[in-house]
Amino acid sequence: MSAGIYPNRQHFDNLSYISDGRDRISYVNDPCAPSLHGVALDRNSVVLRPSELNRDRNPIYSYRSGQENIYGYNNAAFSDISGADSRNPSVRSPRTDLYALQKVFETPKNKGKASRICSKYWYIFVILTLIILVALGVGIGLGVFYAKNKAKQCHLSCAPHEQLIHLNSTHCECQYIDKCETEPEICHPFACITNNETGYACQCTAGFQHPPINNDLTQCHDINECEIPNICSENQICNNTDGSYFCSCKPGYESISTSNGTECRDIDECLNGSRCSNGYCVNNNGSFSCKCLPGFIPDIFHPWHCEDFDECSSSNNCTGINEICNNTLGSYQCICAQGYRRDANGHCMNINECEELSAACDTNSRCEDRNGSFACCMKTITNECIECGYDYSNASSVGMLSFASLKLPVTTKLPRMMTSLAIANIRSRLNAKKNSMKKNQSKHVGNHVRRTRMIDGQPVAAGHFPWVAALLIRHEYYNSEPRYVCAASLVSSWNLITAAHCLDETHFRKEWNLTTYPSSFKDIFDIRIGVHNLSLNSTEFLNSQSYSIANFTSHKDYEPLDSEHAVVKNDVALIKLTKRIERSVNNDWLCLPTKVNVYDQDILKVVSYSNTEDQSIKQQLNVRALDNPQTQNECQRQLNNIAEDAFCAISVNDSSFLGLGDSGAGATLLTTNHRWQLAGVMSKTGVQKAYSAMTNVSMHIDWLQSLVER
Repeated sequence: MSAGIYPNRQHFDNLSYISDGRDRISYVNDPCAPSLHGVALDRNSVVLRPSELNRDRNPIYSYRSGQENIYGYNNAAFSDISGADSRNPSVRSPRTDLYALQKVFETPKNKGKASRICSKYWYIFVILTLIILVALGVGIGLGVFYAKNKAKQCHLSCAPHEQLIHLNSTHCECQYIDKCETEPEICHPFACITNNETGYACQCTAGFQHPPINNDLTQCHDINECEIPNICSENQICNNTDGSYFCSCKPGYESISTSNGTECRDIDECLNGSRCSNGYCVNNNGSFSCKCLPGFIPDIFHPWHCEDFDECSSSNNCTGINEICNNTLGSYQCICAQGYRRDANGHCMNINECEELSAACDTNSRCEDRNGSFACCMKTITNECIECGYDYSNASSVGMLSFASLKLPVTTKLPRMMTSLAIANIRSRLNAKKNSMKKNQSKHVGNHVRRTRMIDGQPVAAGHFPWVAALLIRHEYYNSEPRYVCAASLVSSWNLITAAHCLDETHFRKEWNLTTYPSSFKDIFDIRIGVHNLSLNSTEFLNSQSYSIANFTSHKDYEPLDSEHAVVKNDVALIKLTKRIERSVNNDWLCLPTKVNVYDQDILKVVSYSNTEDQSIKQQLNVRALDNPQTQNECQRQLNNIAEDAFCAISVNDSSFLGLGDSGAGATLLTTNHRWQLAGVMSKTGVQKAYSAMTNVSMHIDWLQSLVER
């Protein structure tokens, strides 16, 4: 075929195009050959495609010559009936003899083309041939295998004790198998016996049987003899074992041998005298019980124990005047209340402590007897009984005191000259120590910050608030000088109240590095009371009386303040002094509250010692109690949570605040009768120093009053 466009080409089905061998024909868009659509062609491909696909007109085809390969497609026929050179225009006709046309083109040249095509793609024909041969071989092999096995199949169903035996390719039979011989252990541990029905059977020994449900002779199961009624004697229990059983005594019984055999007899547990505590033992068949003695009730958690019954809590057994019920172990007593005792007629009568106790009160107090108690009243010109919390800030009130003009003597037994020399020596030593501390101030900044005391407090006149006390470290334990630790409040002639963490030895050792320690922790402290100027070189401090701790009691539920984020809880302690304090204008005690007396927005006064120009002077600071929903969240945030026995307070003046060195200081409240009461004890400061947590003293008043001595 010649290159170009061939018009007037009729399309015929079932015909083939015969090339002269020089052209590569690719027929891709014939609508009658959809399987060839989309054939990809390289740059040497010959494209033969209709320019129009409308069957009402003759399609026009085009191609590119120059290729040797020949492609023939069914349903895409071109036939040359003219016999002319195929490169010339030719006409296709359905009447053409295809075989004759093919002969025309069978020339040596065409044969050469065909041979080159075959030689180029010979490996494809080889692979196809091998695939066909392998498939045939596998099919033949499977057929032979199936035929042989089908011939060997035998359609016999043998019993479980029989085996199918093939006699030849077409015959088979069932033969009996003696499993007792082929599998000797099949019934272990029982004997195997031959059985024509099942092939074998297991011979069960005593205590075993074949399963009663299906009577399987090839199995032996244990017989549970304990299911047999009354198989054991009275007071015995049956214990099943593998192939047998045994009888044992019930709990509370013991096995004994009698003429009739072994019997179970009751054990008398009451022979052991320690069976029941606070009760007596009652023996029962196979057991025992405890009966409680009068005054005791059974312990629901320990049935062999009887606990004391508190008669005082259940009924009013003591009806006498001034009588109280005192519970005892298993009983109770009606005793006279404190301050009363029984007379000859058995009545509880008041004790006049002022007559019977020569030292009921200090020398500057007047003893006033009361029912069941007594009061130590300040000696006033009007004989008014003022027990505590006297308002010394009221100038007119001070004139009422009969001892107001008394001066405390210098508390030393040295002659006057030696006393002056001693004071001068102490002053000289303290001044030298003070100058040394100034030179090395940077080395002690951490300790100073840790114990920061009241900032920007208001001055306190000398003689006011004489119950304020200071807890110092004795000079022999801290660099040869006393050191301020905490504040406290004097509440009687013997007792002071402070924060429990001030007396927490573990907490104390973390805060202070002492040069040496005494044998008892309480001996570290030097207590000064009513001193206005606590500066170490002041005459007032040097002349003040030093007190020691006899003992102290922290609240039993006190939780240590291990860190700034610790919860304030039960942070209160009571100190007892080694000697009694005589009441004076410089040493007087504060009142304890009688009820819950701290309410929201109450103004409280905190008196402590502040650092002012290197002087430690008594100062005061007003704080406001906060106990309302609006301020509760802020208090919790500032103080990292506080317990139920504490309240939150904030400084009235934004520029003033308390420091950690003010721990133990009393927050006092002035009552309507002009008496100062101890409302709170300073426990910790908040994130912003204006906030403080105070232990509410009124919530611990019963515990404190039980320990306070007159």
